[in-house]
Amino acid sequence: MHDYTVRVRPNSGWTILVGLVAVAVVAVVGFRSVPQGPAGSSSTIATLRVVPTLRTVTVSPGTTTFARCHGGKRPLRSTRTALGYPNGRCSIGSRKQKVFPIKITNGKQAKILVRTSFAVPSDGGTEWRPCNLGPHPVFACRGSSGLPGRDQFVMENFSLSAQNPVGLTAQSFRKLSTLTSGCDAEFGPSGDCLASTGQSEREGILLIGPSSSRDNSTTWTVTITWIAMPAGSGG
Repeated sequence: MHDYTVRVRPNSGWTILVGLVAVAVVAVVGFRSVPQGPAGSSSTIATLRVVPTLRTVTVSPGTTTFARCHGGKRPLRSTRTALGYPNGRCSIGSRKQKVFPIKITNGKQAKILVRTSFAVPSDGGTEWRPCNLGPHPVFACRGSSGLPGRDQFVMENFSLSAQNPVGLTAQSFRKLSTLTSGCDAEFGPSGDCLASTGQSEREGILLIGPSSSRDNSTTWTVTITWIAMPAGSGG
């Protein structure tokens, strides 16, 4: 498994590393004393092996860099490799130009989910929290025209066949231990996000930045996680 980190460098670009999570189930069995057989008997203990059921997903390359930045207003307008304010945009790849640098490969047949973390500044100060676009957001964006407000951002993934129009979700604001994951529509445009054994997709990432930031750091880190779940399970 790989862990990928997004570093936001307003002067030197963004590097994304995308993490993945596999789900395992462990059964705990209680032990009892084995009754002895009748006098004169003998027995054998048979071990049964079963095929592995662990779902996995891998992501490559290990590192990549945000570019294609634009937006914002003077004096904080974006440069080609640096996010500007308000609501500058940077991407890894381009759907219009059919450039998809990130390859996600499924193991056994699985349902592929995806989520983002908060964006954490290098000084450990005030984080940016992800919000969602559209009429029914999980976490509403508070900025002008429904865009990210102060200390908010939107993270979208896209492929040749689909683009996430509302943005990825992350931890619940009230219960930070609760993680919300959404279906990766790039693996199933119909909404089932079901990936066959060995199926791979190439994707890009778009980040829409906040209207403003309370933290002045020039480097930020965010983790995107793809999750392989058994087919038919919830997200």
